[in-house]
Amino acid sequence: VLNNEDKAVGVWIDKLLKDREEIEFVNLKGTDGYDEHKASIPTTGKWNQYPFILHHHLSGTSIACLHDIDMARDGDLKIDDCFPRN
Repeated sequence: VLNNEDKAVGVWIDKLLKDREEIEFVNLKGTDGYDEHKASIPTTGKWNQYPFILHHHLSGTSIACLHDIDMARDGDLKIDDCFPRN
């Protein structure tokens, strides 16, 4: 049963490989966003120092904030306000 996107992607990749389609696998710098990794996930500083291409478990507000910073094309903008402080 394909009850989540990870399994669905795996099925499609498997089908493409069986069909002998050319696939290039790449590693993306990212985080699963889980609390046990919280200490190693930067939530302050400049945009040009933010290391992740992929960051799971973000709120829509955080995603929109990071998008706006990226669209500003200014690496010196701070990401601090994109992550709520608990």
